[in-house]
Amino acid sequence: MFEGSPMAMSLSRLDDGKVLQVNPAYLTAFGVTREAIIGRTPADAGILVSGGKRELGFAALRDGFSVTGLELEIATPVGAKVFSWWSKLHEVDGIALVLSTLTPSDDWTIHANLGVAHSRDAHRTGGILGVAAVW
Repeated sequence: MFEGSPMAMSLSRLDDGKVLQVNPAYLTAFGVTREAIIGRTPADAGILVSGGKRELGFAALRDGFSVTGLELEIATPVGAKVFSWWSKLHEVDGIALVLSTLTPSDDWTIHANLGVAHSRDAHRTGGILGVAAVW
């Protein structure tokens, strides 16, 4: 599912946000190599413009929430914006992990199909469009 997904996906450590794995769609979407992103944060790799929002989302995850619809600006050749969905996964070998799924923010069909309601005035909420408790 991870490797074959048409949507960009990554697996990161919750404590420092460093990327442990990405799928082929991630590499294609953001024009990076595995070597350039693994072991770094997207900001350190030079592809994330809105790094503060990512930190805000990770802080929410550390506080026990899931994050849906967080709009991030990615430094692609066209300056794309993406919506991200993050889920804190169970710890593996004592490391808390975050699974991220990213879709273009202008592709509302994907968001509708996922059953997520979005607002076009996300700037009023700092880009966090939905936060739900993790049970």
